[in-house]
Amino acid sequence: MNSYKSDEDLIKLAIAHHLAHPDLKLAQVARLFGCNYGKFRRRVNGLPSKSTRPKTNQPMNPAQLKALELYIMRLDSLGQPPLIRIWRAAAEAIRKETSPPGAVIKPLGRDFFKRYQKANPHIKKIKQKPTEPARVAAQDYHIIKSYFKELKDVIEKYGIHPDDI
Repeated sequence: MNSYKSDEDLIKLAIAHHLAHPDLKLAQVARLFGCNYGKFRRRVNGLPSKSTRPKTNQPMNPAQLKALELYIMRLDSLGQPPLIRIWRAAAEAIRKETSPPGAVIKPLGRDFFKRYQKANPHIKKIKQKPTEPARVAAQDYHIIKSYFKELKDVIEKYGIHPDDI
């Protein structure tokens, strides 16, 4: 049994032969090249193969997906992790802004982003900027608490008014 690609290659040869010999019937040319008559007839009539047709039932078109990907990359370049809730809000905003007026837009499915990451493995390779150890340490509860205690002491010591802070 032939693969889909080899079938398409045979059909291309058969179409070239048919254009050179228009007096032959389509069924004769299909038999001559050993290709599927139905597929051959559809290609002669101008219908594209399944591999070249745009995908159907897609929640976002390629331009919208590219815009979403650029947004994700921008977030990454700013050092902000692209969280799923941010992706979802951005994707919904992109769909709303780029859809025709009055179009009914169903919300994206629950697993849309998991499937999107699986289909676009380069998105997983987004590299986060390395975080400096001092910034990580500064997020410790005890360090933050001691900072605000020292700030309070300085405010009381020098009599700083809230308007001056």
